[in-house]
Amino acid sequence: MAGAGGVRLGVVAALWVGCAASAGAQLVRDSQPGPRAEARIDAIIARRTAIEAGLGGIVPAGIYFRLGGDVAGGVIAGGARPAGPAARADVFGRFLLDPLEEHRWGPYLTAGASYRADSRDHGRVYLLALVGVEGPRQGRVVPAIEAGFGGGFRIGFVLRRAQPTGWR
Repeated sequence: MAGAGGVRLGVVAALWVGCAASAGAQLVRDSQPGPRAEARIDAIIARRTAIEAGLGGIVPAGIYFRLGGDVAGGVIAGGARPAGPAARADVFGRFLLDPLEEHRWGPYLTAGASYRADSRDHGRVYLLALVGVEGPRQGRVVPAIEAGFGGGFRIGFVLRRAQPTGWR
């Protein structure tokens, strides 16, 4: 009899521990980062300079890595050609150096491809390489600044939707 009671107690204890462990895992999973929308403005300085505003998004692909894309439109001017409309689409991967928000500023590296077109050029694909830093959260958004190359020297200012506390 005592043996059967001990077995039942062991089974109940094992089930309780298993349920508690899976509930804890669920809490961690629910607090991980999700997709983030972003709004941006970029200056692309080349033989013809473009100023473009855009919208995009990023999704997590692990703790340190994000995949994303954006589309932008604006104006391009310079050189012998008159000013005109310009458009851009980017796809990229972003490597975060501080994904768990351990520091106030969060540096990251971005690499991908950028398709640029304007009223005179039917479009070209360029390699995209950026270095950026996210600043401290400002309410529901996180500001960031980026610089690098993608069809010319590029500098941009970005506002991203904030993640749950503790994630970039």
